[in-house]
Amino acid sequence: MSTKFDLLVWKYIVPMFRVEMFQWKIVQLLAVGYSLCYSLPRRLMRHYFFGKGTPIQVDGQKLINDNPHLLALIQEQTQCKPKGVLAVSQLELTDPKWKYSVGSFSLYFNRKPGGMELQLRSNYDYQQATMRLTQYLHQALASSVKTKGFSVSSPTFLLSNTALEGQPAWSEIKTAAPFALYLLV
Repeated sequence: MSTKFDLLVWKYIVPMFRVEMFQWKIVQLLAVGYSLCYSLPRRLMRHYFFGKGTPIQVDGQKLINDNPHLLALIQEQTQCKPKGVLAVSQLELTDPKWKYSVGSFSLYFNRKPGGMELQLRSNYDYQQATMRLTQYLHQALASSVKTKGFSVSSPTFLLSNTALEGQPAWSEIKTAAPFALYLLV
């Protein structure tokens, strides 16, 4: 499935849903089924239900390549800081394979000559208490007795200063991207 199709789903179909609708098992099944159309969410959900809770590694550089607008967020949020942690919300992801798999995550950064070292870290576990459109779905998935949460991380990767330079302001990108309003999960 394509990113364009996913953006259309979030723009025209998801706004019709209300939180209460996700109490219905059929809606929960449709939502999970739709996210499983993508290979990475399918892999992580399978590990959540049938794995032993062991950590999984993903390609952080690929996440940036698949969501290139994140370069502007990284540049704006890290500014001149030598190192730190950048919290990235699931709302900022536009590629469905990442949006439905890692969710919100932390990017640990450390400036080096010529660029910035980054490492993605996240925990895969359905949050039951967070208010969101799919809160009932998250509660149903988290209450399954066979689930095992696990950590998701990437090997450290380097973003060159060249990749970070010349990015438009993150605030401009957010207001210019109307689909961002529909990424509510």
